[in-house]
Amino acid sequence: MRPWELHISKWKYAHERRGGREMNAKDKPNGSKSTLQSTSHLVVQGNSLVRSFITEMSVNQLKLFYYLIGTVEKNDNSFYVVDVDYKTLYRLTNGDYTAGYGKKYVDALLREAVESKLTPLKPAAWKGELPRRLTWFKLLAVTSRYGRSSARIVLEEWLAPFLLHQQKNFTAFQFADISQMTGLNALKLYPLFCSFKSMGSWEVGFSELKCLLGQCEAYSAYKVFYKRVLAPAIKEINERTGINVACESIRSKEDRRKVGSIRFTITEKPNFKKSAPPRVKIALVQDGDTFVRVIRAA
Repeated sequence: MRPWELHISKWKYAHERRGGREMNAKDKPNGSKSTLQSTSHLVVQGNSLVRSFITEMSVNQLKLFYYLIGTVEKNDNSFYVVDVDYKTLYRLTNGDYTAGYGKKYVDALLREAVESKLTPLKPAAWKGELPRRLTWFKLLAVTSRYGRSSARIVLEEWLAPFLLHQQKNFTAFQFADISQMTGLNALKLYPLFCSFKSMGSWEVGFSELKCLLGQCEAYSAYKVFYKRVLAPAIKEINERTGINVACESIRSKEDRRKVGSIRFTITEKPNFKKSAPPRVKIALVQDGDTFVRVIRAA
């Protein structure tokens, strides 16, 4: 059984043990009414999600994806609906919010993000467990009150085995680590590097790496790939995050003229000072028979 199949089967078993129901008042965690200040979210993903999926997203869509993952708490048994204000969504990607332009921008971001996809790196290996291309969240509603807009969002259920109750073989980083990034390839590579950080290195085939970055059919020459994709991404990661990455190319055994794989060396920076994402207030509130995690700009 492959890692992702084990994840799915375990989650299905646990879900059936709960009767396949959504969380109700009896499942409500202690202290859920409390409001807290948050300067960063911990983004926790199973390694099989990090290493086995291609993200078909823009920079800001990917930041939104990581931010929503960061709202998942370690004791959650299912995904809560997240009600987040436009001001926070805008600040995640663009800085200071302006009422007129900011609303139009966030409307467009959400509309396009609903259509963005995650694609299994090797679809045949899933044996029908998942569709070939998967959406990752649902936009349930957009509301406006007193000139202030907010969106109700929930992560797709198929992500549950990769995001809920991760106890081993997972990757974790603070949203603050990627909040200032501007390069799409850096955003895609950073979780991969974090997933191998404890090992100190990662060797990956040239073709597989291109596919993980959504470049399967491009850059047949490694020199061009390194110059246009890899070098700028590593430079941004080294400048903006708490890790240093170096890489070396390894020649193919079949054809010594070509690069067969790349070996990355990953080390942590001592005493690295992280930048903080927008401060928010978070509360878990009851809305009828369900609970909603409400996020508002502080």
